[in-house]
Amino acid sequence: MKIKKQAFFKSGVSEVWNKATDLSDQLWRSDISRVDSFEQGKKFRETTKKGAVTEFEVILFEPVSRYACKMENAKFSGSFSLCLSIAADGSPEKDGTRLILTEEIKAKNPLLAPAMYCFVRAAMARYMADLALALGEKN
Repeated sequence: MKIKKQAFFKSGVSEVWNKATDLSDQLWRSDISRVDSFEQGKKFRETTKKGAVTEFEVILFEPVSRYACKMENAKFSGSFSLCLSIAADGSPEKDGTRLILTEEIKAKNPLLAPAMYCFVRAAMARYMADLALALGEKN
């Protein structure tokens, strides 16, 4: 399943990029208790506050533009990507940042796929809200 979510931030593209991709500072995320980085940031592991562990491998790193990873844990495998751009003229978010988050997930147990879809959508919304707070913005 592929899920895409878009958000706008008043902060500049560089500020949003730095906050989203700095593996040494991810504790602004309300669901994460720990992030361990390996191989100079090419691989990392996130541990949620409930103890779930997800392994990541960075597959695309285009500074201030695109960031993508493969990911896997006990319940799913897949990928996620962040795409950032300056909000287009004419939008209420003019001069801010547009962030598009895309996750493509395959549940390891097909019976869990419907629940996984709901969980991923909620996690993406939480990520965007947490990011807005970390940037000093209200979402």
